[in-house]
Amino acid sequence: MREALLIWLALLVAALSTASVAGARELSRDGHRIDDPSHLRGISVPVRGGVIRPVGAVPGPGAGQEMPDLWGAPIDTFWYGGTVLDGGRPVADEPIAPGWANRKMWTWSAGGFNGTPHSGLNMDGWVGVDNTAPTTPTPEFRRMHCDSIGSCALNGNWEMFCGLTSSEAATLLFADSTATGYGNNWCKRVVSPTFAYNGSGAVVLKYVYRSDSEPDFDVASAELEAYREVSSDPPPDSGWVKKATLAYYSGSSGFASESLEISETLSGFGITKYRICLRFRSDKTWSDEDGLFPTNCGAFAFDDVSIVGGGVNYFNDFESGTDWDPITEPCPGFEVGDFARTEWIDGLSPPVSEDPCTSVPAFCDLADSVIVLFDPDPYPSWAPHPCDQDNYIQSPPIYLSSHASYRGFALHFEYFAKIRQCFWGSGDGHLPYWGVRYWPFESSQSWSDWTWEYGLVQTGNYHTEGLPVCGKKDVDVSGLIPASAESVQVRLGVFNTACCSCWDVCDENNNTPYYDNVCLGSYGSDVAPVVVMGEPWRWQDQFPKDGTLSVTSAADTRPALQLHPDDPSVFGDTLVCYSGSDDVELSLVFKIPKVGPGIERNHSFFTAWFPGILDVGGNPTGAWQTARMDTAVASGSPVIGYWMATFHEEDPIRIGNALGEGIEILPNDLFTPGTRVEYFLKAKYTGGGSEFLLPDTTGGYYLEFEVLPMMELMGEEIRWPCLILASHSLHRTDDGRYAIELVKDALTANGFVFDEYDRLEPMYAPSGCPTGIGRASSQGTFQGPGATIAQLAAYQALFVFGCPYGYALSQYDVEVLDEWLAASDSVHPRFLWVAGDDAVRRLNASWGKPLLENRLCASYVNNDYFLHSADNTYCLPVDGWSGGGIQCNALGGPEDEYFILAGNRCPRRFDVVDTSGVAGCGGQRELAYHETLNGESYAASVSAVVEESGGPWYRSLIEGYDFTAIRSDASLGVPECGSDTASAQARAVWVQCVLGDFGGLASAAYCNQATTISIEKPADRTSPPAYVTGLHQSYPNPMNPTATIHYSIGVPGKVSLRIFDVSGRVIRTLVEEVKTVGEYSAVWDGKNDYGKQVGSGVFFYQLEAPAFKSAKKIVILQ
Repeated sequence: MREALLIWLALLVAALSTASVAGARELSRDGHRIDDPSHLRGISVPVRGGVIRPVGAVPGPGAGQEMPDLWGAPIDTFWYGGTVLDGGRPVADEPIAPGWANRKMWTWSAGGFNGTPHSGLNMDGWVGVDNTAPTTPTPEFRRMHCDSIGSCALNGNWEMFCGLTSSEAATLLFADSTATGYGNNWCKRVVSPTFAYNGSGAVVLKYVYRSDSEPDFDVASAELEAYREVSSDPPPDSGWVKKATLAYYSGSSGFASESLEISETLSGFGITKYRICLRFRSDKTWSDEDGLFPTNCGAFAFDDVSIVGGGVNYFNDFESGTDWDPITEPCPGFEVGDFARTEWIDGLSPPVSEDPCTSVPAFCDLADSVIVLFDPDPYPSWAPHPCDQDNYIQSPPIYLSSHASYRGFALHFEYFAKIRQCFWGSGDGHLPYWGVRYWPFESSQSWSDWTWEYGLVQTGNYHTEGLPVCGKKDVDVSGLIPASAESVQVRLGVFNTACCSCWDVCDENNNTPYYDNVCLGSYGSDVAPVVVMGEPWRWQDQFPKDGTLSVTSAADTRPALQLHPDDPSVFGDTLVCYSGSDDVELSLVFKIPKVGPGIERNHSFFTAWFPGILDVGGNPTGAWQTARMDTAVASGSPVIGYWMATFHEEDPIRIGNALGEGIEILPNDLFTPGTRVEYFLKAKYTGGGSEFLLPDTTGGYYLEFEVLPMMELMGEEIRWPCLILASHSLHRTDDGRYAIELVKDALTANGFVFDEYDRLEPMYAPSGCPTGIGRASSQGTFQGPGATIAQLAAYQALFVFGCPYGYALSQYDVEVLDEWLAASDSVHPRFLWVAGDDAVRRLNASWGKPLLENRLCASYVNNDYFLHSADNTYCLPVDGWSGGGIQCNALGGPEDEYFILAGNRCPRRFDVVDTSGVAGCGGQRELAYHETLNGESYAASVSAVVEESGGPWYRSLIEGYDFTAIRSDASLGVPECGSDTASAQARAVWVQCVLGDFGGLASAAYCNQATTISIEKPADRTSPPAYVTGLHQSYPNPMNPTATIHYSIGVPGKVSLRIFDVSGRVIRTLVEEVKTVGEYSAVWDGKNDYGKQVGSGVFFYQLEAPAFKSAKKIVILQ
């Protein structure tokens, strides 16, 4: 076994032992339909499911030697849910048979679900938990002697003190107990005697004080309260009411004095009876309790109080006693309680119908009763979600004994949410979340900590609400529940952080989220271990790492998780998977049907390790090879249940060749352009008679990766396809197919040959699913799997599309594509096709607008055709635009309907585009959304023809919708919008019209060195690169104990780089100085500005530079 610096592995190890990080992987897309989750195909982490078959089984009928191991029985999934009573104790009901149709599920409906009646218990045995309330009682404001306070004492021997002595902090096991301090989630109040105001003269309040608390987030305040005798306001009709905040104190003040004139406030409110309230509040983290913000004199103390004027002459120095009283009931705006209950959905506001997609069949299944987590009516103005609220509901135990060998787990639930966000994009504010835990934890007879994840839905901006979303969430949680688990619990919650105006009120919340239809799936087999392999753990298509187009340049066999465009190369990383047990023999099965013409054929990989890959002439045989994988290692220790593609110590290849420990089965720096590797995994229990295959290889499906361009030797010439297709692999259609398959079908139907670049997204990559086809010069030579300009110059045509509901291009892609188009000429023409639901809006950013407007001759109008036009037609007609350059007669004449786009606003948001009007740009509108609806035309796409003598010579098309949304017609209605066969034909015809007729690309077009413009690789340039201000992904991420943050500055000026926690507070300033243009990096050692090591958790780092502000996530695991 060997040491592996694996981001995913560090994450998953921590997920099994801490509650700080979510280690689960997404199965579905928020807010749109999913098909039967029991298949666990296409939308699950086990890529395309998997099959079980007997060990040594022969190929299925007709499979032949080219496709062995292609048959078996699909895995089963048993779905637990609904409540039954076991000896009076609520537990989850067990399914009687596998499959989604047989699922047991919590619906909270009066009649129960699928044979499981309503238990008769409130919430069917789910329990509301108030995670806000302090777990340990702590002292209120009190009179304290200076000997107990030490050097922090004020005047005299006695004072009023809010905090803990060092001995008290040690008793409560505070992380910092070296001096006086305070804890998390405190709300302490003390009030003066009652005073009468006679209505005349100045009234002055004076006192001395000392504050020592986390700046801006933990606050002491002096408040004026009036006694209300009679009121028409909501109850209580009488009592003490806060009228004004007189002063705030936060941070470290040292000894200080205060003088406040309060007569204007008294007379302005007509107050005759009043008192003074001193209050201290802390939020949920960063105090002496957790050690993240240790103090010496925390939290607040005051002394020598006087009130003079208005008929009052008061003084107390607390030397002989106190007439101030602590208030023990919850502070106003700080009420706690679990608030969890069931509510009838038809009476809730906001209603689920605010999401227009609820009209789409099977889109939103919330019905009858749902779980809510808000304070019921009547509630104060700051409700329904109180400040700092952290409430969740916890399921009854889910016992796994009936299917103990089924060790894959999937969580399903549905929700409606309309979420507010605070701060600068961290997701702070009003956050739904989910979590799981298991029993027993390690060797103890106790539950594990919760592992959790928040941010289920799109949030709004500061003080605004996001879009209302009725969604379904499916998450594979296999990596969070070990093989030893006997039972599992699920929780669903809401976290309302202390932000915005939360010092007094927390406004602009609504009642959401609502939760419904919850179940936990256990999938696998009784006879073989199921293997899980997330897409980011797989090997990634890539271009050679040296950035050149050399036939002998090599790439690394690194997984996608280590190949984010922002991450530097880390050698030695490799494919990884999870099986949940150590009693497993797991093997990599692979073949190399294409071997690059420049590969080193005398490498021991071919001659000794796997001599069957090549024949005597050095040509690939297509024969399958098998090697046993080794247990993964992190921090010097094996991680049981995780495996990686290095030789096992008992593998005969390793033994026979005397290979050292940690040798990769597919070595780095060997595979050159033109190499294709196909592979799958197989696993069996030690001594078992059946094995599990991943993926489901039925029909000849394997996983693969290629080193691009796919060079081949044809006679004396090395050639490759002139067209490259770039997509994001996680881009899937609503039926679970990879979207790139639909595009490939359309290209193949027209006879096009093409290279294929599938981007696999890392877990913590920026949202939006860019293809990552470009490796810009500002990244450096060895960063990212994409192409440098020298490598992209190999191609004449490029078709790029990203995720549905997301953008297709990143800043790095744009930098390379702009140079790629600019370098074209009449001898080397180019064609670029960009498509995506959000492609135009994303390019409208400052870094993308030059490409959008000056190169593609297009401009951005709106990112939501539905809102822009008030057209909610689900099967949206797209018409030809009269005068456009793309005449697709096979689909119709000008202004005829060409095809239909499925999913307008449900859930897709199509961009509205127009021509840019830039001088010299030949931009033309090509298609229109629903042109005949109201007589107004909204452009769906824009083409450009740029043919300059001696200059750029290219054509382009940019579309504001995703290619896979194209359907044939509206004949089948919502949500299909056309038959599969007819829709495939419509997509194929459009491809021919765009690429062939307009783009001028021959179907069987091959390129070679003679057709390629020679472009120097970036490292050889004599002039400095044109830097663009940007913030790159930290590495490693997760980090322990340090991480390096790379950033680039394109405009000289003042630059700051700061670390924030999840509440949005600055914990560390790494850079605060003027920078010139160039590339920079900073190292964070995991400490705050006070030199204190922070704990495990999610943080953010933010770069501010001239006209630039961006933040990214970073995770600490210890």
